[in-house]
Amino acid sequence: MAQSCVPCYERPRNFQWYWKSFDETWEEYLDVENEIIEDAHNEKQEYVDIDGGYTINLKQQVQQKKNSHERWPMKRDQFDKHLTNVQLREDRFSSPITISTSTTITTTCSDQKMLGADDLLKYWLNEGSLDDIYRELENADNKKTISDLIQEASSGIIEEGIAIGEAEKARWLARQLNNVKNYGENIQFGPNAIPSEIGKTLVYLYTRETFWYKLINSVIRDLSTMTRKKVNTIGPFCVLLRSYINDQGDNSFPSIVYRGITLTDEERKNFMKKEMRFTTFTSTSKNRKLAEIYGNTLLIIDLNVKEKRHGSLINIGRDISGISNFPEEEEYLIIPRSIFNFENYDYDESEQLKRHIIYLKGSSENNLQVSLVNPGRLMGKHGRVLYNQKRT
Repeated sequence: MAQSCVPCYERPRNFQWYWKSFDETWEEYLDVENEIIEDAHNEKQEYVDIDGGYTINLKQQVQQKKNSHERWPMKRDQFDKHLTNVQLREDRFSSPITISTSTTITTTCSDQKMLGADDLLKYWLNEGSLDDIYRELENADNKKTISDLIQEASSGIIEEGIAIGEAEKARWLARQLNNVKNYGENIQFGPNAIPSEIGKTLVYLYTRETFWYKLINSVIRDLSTMTRKKVNTIGPFCVLLRSYINDQGDNSFPSIVYRGITLTDEERKNFMKKEMRFTTFTSTSKNRKLAEIYGNTLLIIDLNVKEKRHGSLINIGRDISGISNFPEEEEYLIIPRSIFNFENYDYDESEQLKRHIIYLKGSSENNLQVSLVNPGRLMGKHGRVLYNQKRT
């Protein structure tokens, strides 16, 4: 089997491509560009394009600018073991965390016709869950297969990548999804339905250092940017990713995770209210020392919350370190709309740290959350639309 057809999470990470800059230093090709070139190398291609208007000539081992005579020498290094990342990526593990605190939304419409596409979008924007928005607006009849969603997710990645000038990276990401699409054929989307080959690919691609995870969280973080187009391009991937994370299977998860963040005094007060909800996918680490690298505030999050009835642990995320492209980050990924309770505050005055410490604990209410995918929940009798949803 060609290397590019092997599931991306199973490929070796023991190679690195470089190009020589004008000052004679060897610069690394980063993340997906490195993969694009390696795939072409393994497939014996002579040329391959990368973003920025460059073509790689693998036969001559040079990078050249299209429609230009500029050329840069290249080389490839092979290593005995996987490349490692010795610290957390700042953008991923210290970016702002948007939270919402307890409010009640009450809206009444007297005519079913008033609930058009724009009204539904506004409602689900208030709920703050992109995957629920997608399922309500684009898959309300629940007839799509997992392969259908994979195809939509792939198309969405390409569309968004082209829009920001990163078409080649986007095509590589989409190709990895399409390589496992067949595992979802004839499987209707639903709880615990995501095949592991697809789920692991989703997680792996989300951990790659690309525009994709940044775009997903920037859109969810600032819902004023949400449009029906974004629902269509980003929604399918989010639906699949969240569903796989929710399906724990035999996946164990840690008792405590950590997240460094920079907060103003006013922002910090919001994290010290009785109850809050994280609105985005939130990257945390099982390793406290790594989390302490960034920010002036350390969130210590207790995940050891049991369901009141049966005593089983409540799932709000997944340990993805074994699938991640950067396993050394020891990442635990928290799903959007997870609820936390404030427990305690402390300040570490040691010379090494000097930081605020906020203790949070997962709420037992997380177990009560049900995906709001049934239009009947929104419709009263005779087409009367009733919204009276408590949210946090």
